[in-house]
Amino acid sequence: MKCFIDSSVIIEQLKGNNPGFFQKILNDFESYCINSIVFSEIIYHSIGFSTGKSPLTIKENKLIPSVVCEGDVLKLYKLFDILETNAKVIDQSIVLMNRYNLLPNDAIIIATCQVHKVKTIASTDKDFVIVCRKENLNLISS
Repeated sequence: MKCFIDSSVIIEQLKGNNPGFFQKILNDFESYCINSIVFSEIIYHSIGFSTGKSPLTIKENKLIPSVVCEGDVLKLYKLFDILETNAKVIDQSIVLMNRYNLLPNDAIIIATCQVHKVKTIASTDKDFVIVCRKENLNLISS
Protein backbone atom coordinates (compact mmCIF):
# COMPACT_ATOMS: atom_id res chain seq x y z
CA MET A 1 0.00 0.00 0.00
CA LYS A 2 1.15 3.54 -0.82
CA CYS A 3 1.20 6.47 1.62
CA PHE A 4 1.49 10.17 0.79
CA ILE A 5 3.86 11.84 3.25
CA ASP A 6 3.03 15.46 4.07
CA SER A 7 5.88 17.87 4.71
CA SER A 8 4.80 18.23 8.35
CA VAL A 9 5.91 14.65 9.05
CA ILE A 10 9.35 15.17 7.53
CA ILE A 11 9.82 18.64 9.04
CA GLU A 12 9.03 17.30 12.51
CA GLN A 13 11.52 14.49 11.87
CA LEU A 14 14.19 17.06 10.88
CA LYS A 15 13.47 18.98 14.08
CA GLY A 16 13.94 15.80 16.09
CA ASN A 17 10.30 15.72 17.17
CA ASN A 18 8.46 12.40 17.35
CA PRO A 19 10.99 10.38 15.30
CA GLY A 20 9.05 7.19 15.95
CA PHE A 21 6.14 8.44 13.85
CA PHE A 22 8.20 8.79 10.66
CA GLN A 23 9.83 5.40 11.23
CA LYS A 24 6.42 3.79 11.81
CA ILE A 25 5.21 5.12 8.45
CA LEU A 26 8.31 3.74 6.72
CA ASN A 27 7.74 0.36 8.38
CA ASP A 28 3.98 0.15 7.78
CA PHE A 29 3.82 0.96 4.06
CA GLU A 30 5.34 -0.55 0.93
CA SER A 31 5.86 2.74 -0.89
CA TYR A 32 5.71 6.45 -0.16
CA CYS A 33 5.04 9.48 -2.27
CA ILE A 34 5.17 13.28 -2.19
CA ASN A 35 4.55 16.04 -4.70
CA SER A 36 6.47 19.18 -5.66
CA ILE A 37 4.68 21.16 -2.94
CA VAL A 38 5.99 18.86 -0.22
CA PHE A 39 9.47 18.86 -1.76
CA SER A 40 9.50 22.68 -1.78
CA GLU A 41 8.29 22.95 1.82
CA ILE A 42 10.89 20.43 3.02
CA ILE A 43 13.78 22.18 1.26
CA TYR A 44 12.64 25.62 2.45
CA HIS A 45 12.47 24.56 6.10
CA SER A 46 15.65 22.51 5.96
CA ILE A 47 17.58 25.60 4.82
CA GLY A 48 16.60 27.29 8.07
CA PHE A 49 17.26 24.21 10.22
CA SER A 50 20.70 23.55 8.80
CA THR A 51 21.91 27.15 9.04
CA GLY A 52 19.99 28.62 11.96
CA LYS A 53 19.12 31.55 9.69
CA SER A 54 16.09 32.44 7.65
CA PRO A 55 16.02 31.09 4.09
CA LEU A 56 15.74 34.68 2.82
CA THR A 57 18.99 35.62 4.62
CA ILE A 58 20.71 32.58 3.09
CA LYS A 59 19.46 33.61 -0.35
CA GLU A 60 20.59 37.22 0.10
CA ASN A 61 24.07 35.98 1.10
CA LYS A 62 24.13 33.74 -2.01
CA LEU A 63 24.55 30.60 0.09
CA ILE A 64 21.69 28.50 -1.30
CA PRO A 65 23.97 26.30 -3.46
CA SER A 66 26.24 25.37 -0.58
CA VAL A 67 23.35 24.66 1.78
CA VAL A 68 21.35 22.59 -0.69
CA CYS A 69 24.35 20.60 -1.96
CA GLU A 70 25.47 19.72 1.56
CA GLY A 71 22.04 18.82 2.90
CA ASP A 72 20.85 15.31 3.61
CA VAL A 73 17.35 16.40 2.58
CA LEU A 74 18.25 15.87 -1.07
CA LYS A 75 19.05 12.24 -0.26
CA LEU A 76 15.84 11.90 1.74
CA TYR A 77 13.52 12.85 -1.11
CA LYS A 78 14.80 9.91 -3.17
CA LEU A 79 12.85 7.61 -0.85
CA PHE A 80 9.64 8.88 -2.41
CA ASP A 81 7.79 8.63 -5.67
CA ILE A 82 7.12 12.17 -6.87
CA LEU A 83 3.51 12.54 -8.01
CA GLU A 84 2.78 14.98 -10.80
CA THR A 85 0.83 18.16 -10.26
CA ASN A 86 -1.18 18.46 -13.45
CA ALA A 87 -4.29 20.31 -14.64
CA LYS A 88 -6.62 17.74 -12.99
CA VAL A 89 -4.86 18.27 -9.66
CA ILE A 90 -5.12 22.05 -9.95
CA ASP A 91 -8.79 21.91 -10.94
CA GLN A 92 -9.56 19.61 -8.00
CA SER A 93 -7.53 21.76 -5.60
CA ILE A 94 -9.69 24.78 -6.45
CA VAL A 95 -12.81 22.75 -5.65
CA LEU A 96 -11.27 21.69 -2.33
CA MET A 97 -10.18 25.24 -1.43
CA ASN A 98 -13.74 26.44 -1.91
CA ARG A 99 -15.37 23.47 -0.22
CA TYR A 100 -13.15 23.37 2.90
CA ASN A 101 -11.54 26.82 3.13
CA LEU A 102 -8.10 25.26 2.56
CA LEU A 103 -4.90 27.08 1.77
CA PRO A 104 -3.54 26.27 -1.71
CA ASN A 105 -0.70 23.94 -0.68
CA ASP A 106 -2.99 21.79 1.47
CA ALA A 107 -5.60 21.66 -1.28
CA ILE A 108 -3.00 20.63 -3.86
CA ILE A 109 -1.78 17.86 -1.55
CA ILE A 110 -5.30 16.45 -1.07
CA ALA A 111 -6.07 16.82 -4.78
CA THR A 112 -2.82 15.06 -5.68
CA CYS A 113 -3.87 12.09 -3.57
CA GLN A 114 -7.32 12.01 -5.10
CA VAL A 115 -6.16 12.27 -8.72
CA HIS A 116 -3.38 9.71 -8.26
CA LYS A 117 -5.66 7.41 -6.21
CA VAL A 118 -3.54 7.44 -3.07
CA LYS A 119 -5.88 6.62 -0.20
CA THR A 120 -3.60 7.30 2.79
CA ILE A 121 -1.94 10.52 3.93
CA ALA A 122 0.50 10.85 6.83
CA SER A 123 0.41 14.33 8.32
CA THR A 124 0.52 16.23 11.58
CA ASP A 125 -1.44 19.09 9.98
CA LYS A 126 -4.81 19.45 11.71
CA ASP A 127 -6.32 21.03 8.58
CA PHE A 128 -6.41 17.57 7.02
CA VAL A 129 -8.58 15.93 9.70
CA ILE A 130 -12.04 16.99 8.48
CA VAL A 131 -11.11 17.04 4.79
CA CYS A 132 -9.73 13.51 4.85
CA ARG A 133 -12.78 12.20 6.70
CA LYS A 134 -15.21 13.86 4.28
CA GLU A 135 -13.19 12.93 1.19
CA ASN A 136 -12.77 9.27 2.26
CA LEU A 137 -9.00 9.48 2.69
CA ASN A 138 -7.16 7.65 5.45
CA LEU A 139 -5.26 10.10 7.68
CA ILE A 140 -2.40 8.86 9.82
CA SER A 141 -1.26 11.39 12.39
CA SER A 142 1.09 11.19 15.34
